[in-house]
Amino acid sequence: MRDVLGDDTPSQATICRRVAEFQRVRQSTEDEQRSERPADTCSDDNVQSVQDMMQKDRRLNIRYVADSLKMSYGTTRHIITYVLGVRSMGATNAEA
Repeated sequence: MRDVLGDDTPSQATICRRVAEFQRVRQSTEDEQRSERPADTCSDDNVQSVQDMMQKDRRLNIRYVADSLKMSYGTTRHIITYVLGVRSMGATNAEA
């Protein structure tokens, strides 16, 4: 297996755990449905909302934008930093 997968080879513990799962109940290699709260997504609507706020006032901070749009801080930061390419943001919280 190491010859084929190289550095991506799963550990021995991972292989044993997966074998045990399949022997007990699992019949599919697909991830099972999770019941936890879905993560915020970087959807086109979210990107557009953040971009609209940033165009109106470039001095807004990430926390203010996230709270205003009811998005997580991490998702908002990802959109601003990586999707929109904004390198620095204002330190003020324009709550006018």
